[in-house]
Amino acid sequence: PPKFHAASKWLSQYSKCAGALAAASVYVVFSSEAEVRLFREGLACLYPDIPQDAWVPVVMLPPKQQRQAQILAGYKKWTGIMHMLDLPESPDFGVMVDAELLIFENSGNDGPAGAACAIDGPWSQLHRRLLAKEESKVIPAARVSNSHTSYKQGSRTMTGFIYDQALMKENANWLRFDGRSCSSAKCHEVDAALKQTLFSWWTDLPYLNLTIAARLIKTVAEGQKLVKQGSWVELLQPMRMTRFEMLGYHYWCILHEGFSFKDVTNLTGEAKWGSYLEDPPANARLDLLEPIWVSGHAMEYMEDGIIPNFSKSNPPLLIYHADKGRSRAKREQNRENWKMVMKKLLHLYGDDQGWSRMRLYEEDW
Repeated sequence: PPKFHAASKWLSQYSKCAGALAAASVYVVFSSEAEVRLFREGLACLYPDIPQDAWVPVVMLPPKQQRQAQILAGYKKWTGIMHMLDLPESPDFGVMVDAELLIFENSGNDGPAGAACAIDGPWSQLHRRLLAKEESKVIPAARVSNSHTSYKQGSRTMTGFIYDQALMKENANWLRFDGRSCSSAKCHEVDAALKQTLFSWWTDLPYLNLTIAARLIKTVAEGQKLVKQGSWVELLQPMRMTRFEMLGYHYWCILHEGFSFKDVTNLTGEAKWGSYLEDPPANARLDLLEPIWVSGHAMEYMEDGIIPNFSKSNPPLLIYHADKGRSRAKREQNRENWKMVMKKLLHLYGDDQGWSRMRLYEEDW
């Protein structure tokens, strides 16, 4: 779903943060031109102060392979990366994120931009921090527990270990990885990570080196009997994609780009499910890991003293999964405002603008 309410709040905070504006460009991926028009109309009603040039809309080509929601989300994120590769001058890095983002300053709440948003503040160090991570060739990861939590999925009881291991294998298979027939040290490293469920998804800001991303997509496409003849976005359209897409990028970097996993379980503890950064165990030493972003739950746990304060010298810049944990930036009221405006827009102009055919429901806003 579009999640206009989340994207609008993020753009509102981003456009007021001079350091963020200078450090990063924002590309918002939409499913259709009609969706872009609807979002712009909603912004004009609710956030007229967001400059038109603060963000760039990107409309995805309808995928030929994927229909499942999580895989479609991965396809949309890769569309944003491919759009950047198609630019006359591509940036060094791209980041694949969801809409539920907040600026870390003011603990994610709305308010006047302070020192953290200054041109020479922490945001000015974003490129340096990404370069340092790239040069270290290290990807932080931690084991996922087979006992900390369980939940029902149909008739089957799942643990974080079981579910996350399946996600990891899906991404390895997408790269046509076969640990049984691959004998290099890097193959053994990926194979060991799969067996241990050493999970690396969203353990830090999910950035990609665009030169590496191009090599990855070109090779995966060729494995699917596809050849780049036009734009990068066009190459992506017929490809079979995967969910939790950063895992595939990480495995490629291990196998082909000289990267290694850094097991930080001793600092974070075993994750319940997913990334230790999404729902950190008590006393997780995120302060020593200095992630560029932290989750809504991690933010709440830090505020409540469940985990130590984050690094002051290299602080987080973003809060992700901002729909989780303690409410910030009046998120519930913002969503209700979007529901009200969308109902009015659809009622007044839905047929003329093609919005009535979008099959959107109240919970989508």
